[in-house]
Amino acid sequence: MRRAAAAIAIVGASLALAAVAQASGPTLGRKGVFLNGEGFGAVKPRVVTDGGDGSTVYQAITWPRWGGKSASGFGRGLCASATLPNSEWPTCNLALRADELGNCRGHSAYRRLTVYFGWRPIGGDRYRGHYQYKLVYRNLCGKQIV
Repeated sequence: MRRAAAAIAIVGASLALAAVAQASGPTLGRKGVFLNGEGFGAVKPRVVTDGGDGSTVYQAITWPRWGGKSASGFGRGLCASATLPNSEWPTCNLALRADELGNCRGHSAYRRLTVYFGWRPIGGDRYRGHYQYKLVYRNLCGKQIV
């Protein structure tokens, strides 16, 4: 019985350490940089939005590269169209690049995020590709942006 309890305690401690290790590393800017934003201040956020009108909600993000001088991610979001109203914008592939790694109020963070809309890889290399347009978020550790 003691061995089983010890084994459970070891597994629990291992899971807790793994959670701490996963949560460590640089964040994407700082929490609260956008009044109604989500994902900022987090490590490898799955959803990022600046809290705007819904056209800037980036979802299902995976971050195959995180922790170095820059981070690369891929997800889905709405792509603007000059011929359609906002409510009919199509969902498209996104590529995201977080960079300008540095100090953000006492912790390590990526201070700039670039979102590439309509991402299409070149020849199977998912890190090189074409895009329709991009949006750049700067100063992700600065004062709150409304």
